[in-house]
Amino acid sequence: MSTNNLTQSLLEDTTLLFASSNNNQLVVADGGPGTRTYTFKVNYGTLALGSTAGVTFTGNNTGTVTITGTSAAVNTALNGLVYSPTANYFGTDTLTVLNGATTAMTFSLGVTAVNDAPVTTVQSASQSFN
Repeated sequence: MSTNNLTQSLLEDTTLLFASSNNNQLVVADGGPGTRTYTFKVNYGTLALGSTAGVTFTGNNTGTVTITGTSAAVNTALNGLVYSPTANYFGTDTLTVLNGATTAMTFSLGVTAVNDAPVTTVQSASQSFN
């Protein structure tokens, strides 16, 4: 498993695209012609695969995605992986990658808080003021 940077950053209420075009694509490098199973987990958001062609998967668009396929097919599925933090979440999330039952790698996902616009509410007209 590799990427160019083990720490990725994004703003609250935005998404992070793991892709070759962003120079941060996640790549499995176990090689060989056989199939392998990988699990990707985050604690405070969801993961969506970039492609599902040639792989079997469970949990797409959830916090835990499991992918089975050849290394080449898994890499194709990972090119375009999108991390979406939970609405209004900020802080550090961790993307954990499991190769079978073994933790292969972890990535730190820094979600920076943004100043949300103020919200106003109108009181009901039936309320009386004395």
